[in-house]
Amino acid sequence: MTVGVMHRVDALADRTEAEAAPPATAGEVLSLVPLPEVLSEIVGAGPASQKVARRYDRLLSSLGSELSILEEVPIEDIERAESSLLAEGISRLRAGQVIREAGYDGEYGTIKLFEKAELRRHLSGGLLFDLPVADVRGQKSDVSRTAKKVPLEGDRPESDEPASDDHSRIASAFPLLATLDEDQRQAAETVTGPLLIVAGPGSGKTRTLTHRIAHLAADRGAPPEACLAITFTRRAAAEMKQRLAALLPDDWRRVPVHTFHSLGLSILREHGNAVGLHRGFRIAEDGERAMLLAESLGLSEAKACKLLGTVSKAKRGGLAPADELARAMVAYRREMALRNWVDLDDLVGLALQALTADPGIAALLRERYRWISVDEFQDLDAQQYRLIRALAPARANLCAIGDPKQAIYGFRGADAACFARFETDYPETKRVRLTRNYRSSGTIVSASSQVIAPRGSSRALAARARCARPRRPRRRARSPGRRR
Repeated sequence: MTVGVMHRVDALADRTEAEAAPPATAGEVLSLVPLPEVLSEIVGAGPASQKVARRYDRLLSSLGSELSILEEVPIEDIERAESSLLAEGISRLRAGQVIREAGYDGEYGTIKLFEKAELRRHLSGGLLFDLPVADVRGQKSDVSRTAKKVPLEGDRPESDEPASDDHSRIASAFPLLATLDEDQRQAAETVTGPLLIVAGPGSGKTRTLTHRIAHLAADRGAPPEACLAITFTRRAAAEMKQRLAALLPDDWRRVPVHTFHSLGLSILREHGNAVGLHRGFRIAEDGERAMLLAESLGLSEAKACKLLGTVSKAKRGGLAPADELARAMVAYRREMALRNWVDLDDLVGLALQALTADPGIAALLRERYRWISVDEFQDLDAQQYRLIRALAPARANLCAIGDPKQAIYGFRGADAACFARFETDYPETKRVRLTRNYRSSGTIVSASSQVIAPRGSSRALAARARCARPRRPRRRARSPGRRR
């Protein structure tokens, strides 16, 4: 689980960690990867493919059950029955030598046994693993090059076609939007003024956001450099760049894609003197900051580390700290300034100070970034929201996408109430809701909605009412030989 989800689980827990601990008689925990997934990685096909199924059946018929193959069958027998590569993979699995790739929003984490380079070295026909992407990108670039550019003043191009054929009209006018569903397309087409996209899990947030940016650059003539995209993690930013590379093969590098921290860093590198930073400032490591705080306040390193967490939360929340914390923050800032150091929270906080201290800097950045897109809007803390407000005035072309029900970072200052503040701060906001879930079936969505609906809501009450209805008694089945 992610840190945010774990924090939410702790908040909902009805027992302490000691009460929930397994008893002394509990058995050991063993981590395994399903055999079809191991075979899938080796043969380069899906776990449910016929190629994997044939090998799986052959292994079970010759070596026994799946669990015994994963845990007990001698490695030499596995090598004889299948291959040295599978034997090596099972050996690594038993030793716990696996490659863990963490998941993130919209993507599950993965467990692997081999690096891609290893598989290429072991398997013949390595070119099968290095298919060129230039041809595919070239085809997509034809779409963007031949698309008709429409002035940005209008949300939709004028058309003589009937409204009932809206999808065909959009597909012919804006090929980049042809693959989006109706709600996604409506969000991607809305490119002027403030826009709030409420999008639940699995509804295609990143897809909608990247298609909207590509539509701005390819179809509406917006300079790619003016289309700022902000997300939360480097991995999410990398995925956004990858998707933009497929949609805008010639111009994707010109689109500024930032995390909040990297955006703040770029602002401070350009305008750091406005907040007293000197050229060559650097981001201090956690150990350095803890030692600095311990020395300046006469604390143990453990207490200094704990205090740093409190300082960080106070910065992100933008709240006035209590007297003791205020004194600690003053000493901390003074020592950091003497060394020309900043921390991660300063990247946002000091960038915000630079924009508010010098209206000329704010005007320059607003002109530079005329279209701003913010991903995972529910995870913004107070400082990040203020930075967005400083970059985008009330009538700016600001697009925020997220879902207040998915807010799981309250422990680090995130506040899903920013959705309500957005429509207050941006009175001309247009709201679009993405309602289709591409990740889960309707049954799962319906069941989960009943479980997580707020207590007392009509949906929750209806669900409880259905559950509380008395069941009709079942009719006793008659035996085959019994007559009425």
